[in-house]
Amino acid sequence: MKLNRGGLSVVAIYMGYFLFAMAAAYLAHDPKSQNFFVGLGVAPGSFIVLGLSEATLLWLDVNVPLALPITMFLVSVAIAYLTGCALDRIIASILPQLSRLDDRWFDRVRKDDR
Repeated sequence: MKLNRGGLSVVAIYMGYFLFAMAAAYLAHDPKSQNFFVGLGVAPGSFIVLGLSEATLLWLDVNVPLALPITMFLVSVAIAYLTGCALDRIIASILPQLSRLDDRWFDRVRKDDR
C-alpha cells in the first residue's frame, strides 16, 4: 500500500503540534493549565469523539480510563491524514506540473545515490 505524501506531511505537522502541546502541558504547574494544553493537543479528534452520547463517554471513562485520550489522538491523526490527502488532490488538480516536478526531483536524487 502506497501512502499519500500530502497526508504524511500533514500528519508530521500535526505530530509536531501535538508534541509541543504535550510539552507545554508537562511544564504547566496547575492541573487546569495541563488539561487545557492536553485538550488543545487532541482538539481535532475531541470534536468527533465528544459527539458520542454522555452514557457512552461515562462508561468508557469509568471502565477504560485511557480509551478516550488514545481514541481522540488516533482520530486526530486520521483527520490530519485525510486532510493532507484532500489537499494533495486539490493541489494536483490545480497544478498538475508540480507532481511531475516532484517525480523528476526524486528520480534525480535516486540516480545520484547509485
